[in-house]
Amino acid sequence: MDRNQATGLLLISILLIGYLYFFGDSTPPAEENTTPTEQQSQQTEESTNPTSSETEAPAEELVLVDSGNAYFELLTGEEEEFILENKNLRVIFSSKGAYPREVQLKGYKTWEKKPLILFDQGSSQMTMIARDRQGEEINLYDFYYNGRLETKVTESDTSRILTFSGSWNGGNVIQRYELRNGSFELQYSMDLGPLASNLSSALSFNWEDKLKRFEKTMDQSRNQSSLNFLDRNGDVIDVSNDNDPEEEKVEINGVKWFSMKQRFFNAGFIAPDYMGEASFTSSFDPADSSVIKHQKASVEIPVAMTGGSNEAFRFYLGPNNYQVLKKVDQGYGENVYLGWTIFATVNKYTVVPFFNFLENYISNYGLLIFILVIVVKIILFPLSYKSYTSMARMKVLRPEIEEIKEMHPEDQQKVQMETMKLYQKFGVNPLSGCVPVALQIPVLFALFNFFPNSIELRQQSFLWADDLSTYDSILDLPFSIPFYGDHVSLFTLLMTVSTIGYTYVQNQGNPMQQQGPMKTMQYFFPIMIMFFLNNFSSGLTYYYFLSNVVTIAQQFIIRKFTDDSDIRAKLEAKQARKKNKKKSGFRQKLENAMEDRMEGSNRAMRRQIGKKK
Repeated sequence: MDRNQATGLLLISILLIGYLYFFGDSTPPAEENTTPTEQQSQQTEESTNPTSSETEAPAEELVLVDSGNAYFELLTGEEEEFILENKNLRVIFSSKGAYPREVQLKGYKTWEKKPLILFDQGSSQMTMIARDRQGEEINLYDFYYNGRLETKVTESDTSRILTFSGSWNGGNVIQRYELRNGSFELQYSMDLGPLASNLSSALSFNWEDKLKRFEKTMDQSRNQSSLNFLDRNGDVIDVSNDNDPEEEKVEINGVKWFSMKQRFFNAGFIAPDYMGEASFTSSFDPADSSVIKHQKASVEIPVAMTGGSNEAFRFYLGPNNYQVLKKVDQGYGENVYLGWTIFATVNKYTVVPFFNFLENYISNYGLLIFILVIVVKIILFPLSYKSYTSMARMKVLRPEIEEIKEMHPEDQQKVQMETMKLYQKFGVNPLSGCVPVALQIPVLFALFNFFPNSIELRQQSFLWADDLSTYDSILDLPFSIPFYGDHVSLFTLLMTVSTIGYTYVQNQGNPMQQQGPMKTMQYFFPIMIMFFLNNFSSGLTYYYFLSNVVTIAQQFIIRKFTDDSDIRAKLEAKQARKKNKKKSGFRQKLENAMEDRMEGSNRAMRRQIGKKK
C-alpha cells in the first residue's frame, strides 16, 4: 500500500469515524424504570375516566361559555367502545371524545414478543380545542357522541366507517373515520354544523405522546426517534433533541403534516392543506427505560378545513417502510433516514428497490444479504479491477524503484521525485488506484445507513443472530467497556478479522508497502472500527464481513489471471511510443515546476546545513 493509498485509507477512516460520532448511536444506555408501565397506564386511565361527581365540575365550567347551557347535552352521556379493524390495524375509540384511544399494529411484535401497541390511553392524549368568538374554550374531545359502524364496499376496495354524531342546538357535530382494507391510513373528517358559526377562525389540535419502547436497544431507539414535520418550503424538519434530554422546541407557521417517529414506526397526522401556527417539542428522561421520548405537537386547523364536503385529514399509523411512506404525502418518506443526500439517493433509487425485489423471491434474509453482496461486487468489479491493475503496473516497476532508493538512501524527497519521473516515463498514474476506491464510498455509506434503518430486517433471524436489525451477541459481559459495550458481537469480530485479512492481501501485492508506524496503523484501523460497530445492526456487520471475503476472493482470481511479464511488456511498448511523441506544453511545465521545487528544496537544505556548521 503506497503513500497515496494509505492517505486515502486514513481520510476514509476519519470520515467514517466522524460520521459514526455525529450520526451514530451514542446515547448512554438508560437504567430500568422502577415504575411499572401497567401502573402508569392504570393511573392515567383513572385520571381520564373520573367518577360521576368529578365529571360534573368540568361540565359546569364549559356551560359557562357564551351559549349558556347549550353545550350541556354534549357533555353528558355514557361511554361506549368502538373498534375499526383491518388486517394491519386495530383502532379503539370511545364515544366520549370520538378520537383514537389505542392503536395496535397487528403484523408486528415488541422485542419482548408482546403485541405492539403503538399508543394507548396511558401513553397518548389528544385534544381538539375550539374557541368561540368571546375567547372561551371547549374541547370537542370532551363531548359524548353516538357511534355508528358501517361497511362500504366498492369495486376496488372495502372500507369500515365509524361515524360519531352529537346533537347540539338543533344540529349535529359529526366526526367520521374510515379505514380501508389493507391500509395503514385512517381518514378523519369533522363537520361542526351550527357550532362552526360560533367559533373563531381556527381549532387547536394537540397531541401528546410518550413513545413506547418496542426495541431491545434503548440507545439506538432513542437516537433515531424524532418529531418530524413538513414546512411551507417543502422541507422536512426534525425536532429530535438528539442525545440531550432537555426539551427542544420549534414554533412555525404552516405545516402540512407532522409525525411522531420512532426507529421503525411512526404515528402521523396529515392535513389536506397547510395548517396554521404550530408548536413541536421533544424531550426524554434518561432514567426511564419504558419511554423513548416525550413528544408534544400543537397545530391550528382553520375552521374552513372542516365540513362534510372538504377533503379528509389522515392519521398514518404504521411501519417506517420507505416504499409505503413515500406514497403517503410529499416528503413523508423522509421518516425513514437513509443518510445524507448523495447516500440517500443511492438507497432510494438502487438499494431499496433491489432489496424489495429480492424479498419477493427470497424469504431468508441472510441469503438475501449474501446475494446483495454478490450483485454489488459484480457492479463494482470494473472499479476494483482498475484499482488492482494500477497496483500491478507499479509492482512490475519495483526493481527500478529499489534502485532509486539505493541511489538516494538519505534523500526521501529525491526518491519521490525520481519515482514520479519513473511513473511518468512508463505512463503509470499512482492515483488511478485511489479513484476507483473513492467512487465506491457512496455505496459504502449508503449501505451503512440502509441496514440499521431497514424495517425489513427487524426480528429476522439468521444463524446465531435472532434479529438482524440489532447487534448479535454471543457473550454478554458483566461490565461495559467504553465505546464497545457490554456484549460481544460475533459478526463484528468476523468483519474485523476479514478486514485485517484484506489489508494483508492488499499489502502483498503492493509495490510500495508502508513501513514502521504507518504499517501498524493499517491494522489498527479495523480494530478501532470494531469498537464503533459492535452495537450496530448485525445485518450491517454481516454484509461488511461478506463483502471483505468476496473482495479477497476477487483479488486472488485477478492475480491468477494476471501476468506480470505481460504487464511489463505493455508498459515498455507504451514507453517506446511515448519517446516518439512530443510532450505537451502543460506536461513540460509540470515537470519543470517539479524540478524547480526540488532544486529550491535542495538549496534550502544546504543553507540549513551550513548554518549548523
